[in-house]
Amino acid sequence: MGNDGGSIPTRRELVKEAAKDPSSTQVKEVQTEKLEHYWSHCALSQKPLSLPIVSDSTGNLYNKDAVLEYLLGSGKNGQDVDVAGNDRTVGTIKSLRDIVEVRFSLEDKEEDKDSKDSALRLVCPVSGKRLGPGVKAVYLVPCGHAFAESAVKELPGQQCLQCSEPYSADNMIPILPASAAEKDRLRARLLKLQSAGLTHSLKKVPGSGRKRKKDKSTTDGEVNATADVAAGPAMPPQEEATTLASSTNAIRNADTASLTAKVLAEQEDRNKRRKMAQNENLKTLFSSSDGMAGKQKDFMTRGFSISAEARRLAKKSFDAAVLASSDNDLARARQAEYNAFHIALGWLKMKPVSYGILLVTVAQAVLAAEPSRPRGVGPEHAKFYKSTDIFTCISNPSTTLSPSQINDDYCDCPDGSDEPGTSACSYLSDLSPSYASDLSSDNVNRTIALPGFYCKNKGHQPSYVPFYSVNDGVCDYDICCDGSEEWAQVGGLKCENRCNEIGKAWRKQDEQRKKSLGVAGKKRKELVAEAGRLRKEVEDRIQTLEAEIQGTTLKVKSLETALADAERQERGKVVRSAGKGGKVGTLIQMAKDRIEELRESLMEVRLQRDDASARLAELEDLLTTFKTEYNPNFNDEGVKRAVRSWEEYAAREKPAIGDAAHDRDLDEISKPDSETGVINWSDWEEKEEGDTDVLYKIEEYLPVAVRGWVDQKLRDLRILLIENGILAASTDTGSESKHLTDARDALKAAQDTENSLRNELTGHQDDLAKDYGVDDVFRALKGQCVSKDSGEYNYELCWLDRTTQKSRKGGSHTGMGNFARIDSVTVDDDLPPDGKGLGSGVRTALRYENGQHCWNGPSRSTLVVLGCAEQDEIWKITEEEKCVYRMEVGTPAACEVQSNGKGVAKDEL
Repeated sequence: MGNDGGSIPTRRELVKEAAKDPSSTQVKEVQTEKLEHYWSHCALSQKPLSLPIVSDSTGNLYNKDAVLEYLLGSGKNGQDVDVAGNDRTVGTIKSLRDIVEVRFSLEDKEEDKDSKDSALRLVCPVSGKRLGPGVKAVYLVPCGHAFAESAVKELPGQQCLQCSEPYSADNMIPILPASAAEKDRLRARLLKLQSAGLTHSLKKVPGSGRKRKKDKSTTDGEVNATADVAAGPAMPPQEEATTLASSTNAIRNADTASLTAKVLAEQEDRNKRRKMAQNENLKTLFSSSDGMAGKQKDFMTRGFSISAEARRLAKKSFDAAVLASSDNDLARARQAEYNAFHIALGWLKMKPVSYGILLVTVAQAVLAAEPSRPRGVGPEHAKFYKSTDIFTCISNPSTTLSPSQINDDYCDCPDGSDEPGTSACSYLSDLSPSYASDLSSDNVNRTIALPGFYCKNKGHQPSYVPFYSVNDGVCDYDICCDGSEEWAQVGGLKCENRCNEIGKAWRKQDEQRKKSLGVAGKKRKELVAEAGRLRKEVEDRIQTLEAEIQGTTLKVKSLETALADAERQERGKVVRSAGKGGKVGTLIQMAKDRIEELRESLMEVRLQRDDASARLAELEDLLTTFKTEYNPNFNDEGVKRAVRSWEEYAAREKPAIGDAAHDRDLDEISKPDSETGVINWSDWEEKEEGDTDVLYKIEEYLPVAVRGWVDQKLRDLRILLIENGILAASTDTGSESKHLTDARDALKAAQDTENSLRNELTGHQDDLAKDYGVDDVFRALKGQCVSKDSGEYNYELCWLDRTTQKSRKGGSHTGMGNFARIDSVTVDDDLPPDGKGLGSGVRTALRYENGQHCWNGPSRSTLVVLGCAEQDEIWKITEEEKCVYRMEVGTPAACEVQSNGKGVAKDEL
């Protein structure tokens, strides 16, 4: 996690990783694997294909004996199903007229006698290509001969290449079609045939022509009679039950007759329950809240009342009965009904027969009114599972199933809504491949419709478990504390219900967390108040600066006027030109300059000497250490010569570089002449006044009253002459009057003060316009820092300033970014029990950018994501990419705020 750009993964990333959408290569591999399976196995029984092989209108391949067993009703529950428990033939095969025997040509095995592969090798009799997933194959109706599609299309005519029987293009059926266009064509063909009264094999639908004989006793007749019952017209439930019950007497197979009778009995019981739920007479036994009184009340509520305790216990038993019914536990539901009856009977002390029947009837009505909810379905999705006759896929309403296909451990719905209690649809995604038996159109929503397996977690919080965790042999107590997701007890695993203890611990932690969040909310209020005070200070300072700038601006204008007047007076001043001194004066000036030059050279040479002496001493120390620590046994002639040379150098006598007395003399020589007093140059530089000097001092000889008037008049006259070009301006710029110098210095000082005040004002105005978050809360934290020790490094976050990485082994600090802006990010993390986490939702974030440049990479940057906490602390630091860091930080400033401005701690659960 340091300067090398590495990263430290979290435990969550190592232990369990969320399912990802498969790539296109994986999708293609899965589709190829599926096709290989269906080319070698029966789509109904999942057994290897063996002759004779038949196919239905969708192009699926079956063993003929499996279809016969299915139509005769033998096998498991009267029908033969595949490994996943899905009846693939529902809606496509109702009789032998709905299938065609496919006549495949087999490959000669003489060339490969040693092969142990027992699978059929199907080939095209024309091209010789082996038929399978890699070759598109078709068969012709009604003859059933199979060919490669390319061979049929290349040869002219529409006659079978083996039996010469004519066929139409619509009757060329693709085997195991994969494209949606082929599936649509097959569906349209079947609808067209049904409208014409024909089946897939081009035979007439039973009953569409002449009537069948009543005493038909052949095997085919029995099969067709069974099919007619399954495909007959709709009739009332009683008539249907009577008709089907009477038909069981004609079924010669004992197992089939027994199963049919059982199914009919269950259907009749469901019809009775449904009628009872809609019974108006039963509803009239209880009064409604319509305000009736006296004799208008019904006999159940007139003359006596049931105590509150009896009502509570009876209601509890009724709720238990409804709950048991929702869990498909009929025995427990009956026991709950019995308990409810005896509880009410004990309080009312009435005849047990009549009221027992009444209460049981009421309980049955409640059960009928509350349809059972399949395993794994949450309350918010229960409305999709109310119907007892048909189930409609949630995201694909065009797909309908039988209720018996719910939770049958086979994924029938493209959105997985038919498997809320199993893991059969856990693989679903938008990239899920289409299967050969999938008859759906291209407009299929394959996004999984349910959030997961619903765990009630009584005594704790309900939750959803990912479907891939259902019956995976692991008790996920952190999500499903009641262990209901392992209902199949795979491998003998039984997950006990721990919701009471887990809920108790969670509620305790939740109470502490809420208490901590309450304290965090109070601290945030304090931060908001402090931020408001600081903002008020800035606003007051801005007002003060604006007033000071106005005063300073007026002062600058006044001083500019004064400077202009002083310069005007200076131009009108009569100044004597600088005369040239004599030879002595020139010689004195040259001597003074030469001495000053020699003094500066001496000081420079002395500094160079001191530096060279220091470097020489350092070099000698290095060589001495080298001589002492080098290994004499190391055979390196260069090193040995260097050591000998140093010993000879050290043995020579060293010249004296300087001593303290010599340095003191140099200090005295380096002092200026004005300090030593040896030569007073000012005595030699004074000029003697001549006779003409009196003219320049004539004002000094005038009376005081007249002196100012004469001086002013002379100045005005000179300025007038200069301005009119009569008199040249003075060219003496070497010296100016003290009055002019003071005016210029005063103006410069006033201008500097004005610029300083304006810069400070701009800074405060920018500070007010800067984003400090909601309620300016981060203004109170600006400049404060929080740090975290993370092993090798110590990380420091300074609010709205910078982030720093400090090595604990010493060395320089690494800048991880400078504050850029306040932002927001969406997170979806699990909140730990102690509440020190981000949870899920939109969170405030601080972006720090343009940090120290990363070697062979970008400049460092840090995203600081904030969560609500009682105090400022860094929770977690990760390096998401090379030199791109992420900090999770808790602070009271991140707690949520209501619209009225009151700080409220946000519970991020």
